[in-house]
Amino acid sequence: MEEVIAYIVQPYDYMQLVLAVTAIVIAVVSMIYTHISFKMQKEFNIKSVKPLLNAILHIDEDCLKCHLYNDGLGPAIIQSITFSVNKTAFCSIEEILRSNDNTRTIDLSEENKVVKDTALSPEREIVLFSLDNDEGKSSNIIHDVQQVCDSLNNMYIIVKFNDLYGVNDVYSKKFEIRGCTDRDVVKKRHN
Repeated sequence: MEEVIAYIVQPYDYMQLVLAVTAIVIAVVSMIYTHISFKMQKEFNIKSVKPLLNAILHIDEDCLKCHLYNDGLGPAIIQSITFSVNKTAFCSIEEILRSNDNTRTIDLSEENKVVKDTALSPEREIVLFSLDNDEGKSSNIIHDVQQVCDSLNNMYIIVKFNDLYGVNDVYSKKFEIRGCTDRDVVKKRHN
């Protein structure tokens, strides 16, 4: 027993103790730094491939089109696209037009059907709907564009999508269609 007590109370080399504590502190600090830099790198990777959606409604005398662009660096995996007018949700533009009593049947083409898990690549677009001027319909197109503009005024487009990392996101945009009159369309045609 005396040997154990003598071993415990014997003079200790404090230099070894200081070096051991310093080594432990340096190891802990380097682990913290590595953890922080790993988190920052992961956050940067997620932000660098984030899709940036933008919906544009193109109106002129020959056509009316709604494009959904991806201006980001990563693809957008579209989960759903809904349209809302006066707080009423619709799955398509045709439903909005059918719900409007003043609107006669207008032949809108949905060029790219968007289904669940459709990927919209960077720098690409999807035409959600279009009303084009065919050869025989030139007299009706101005009236049709005006009718569709009236029906779609104050329309919201809501796109639910994921990025590459599975992060859910929602894009919404309100279309305020003002000044889309027959006179404006005719004026553009003559210029």
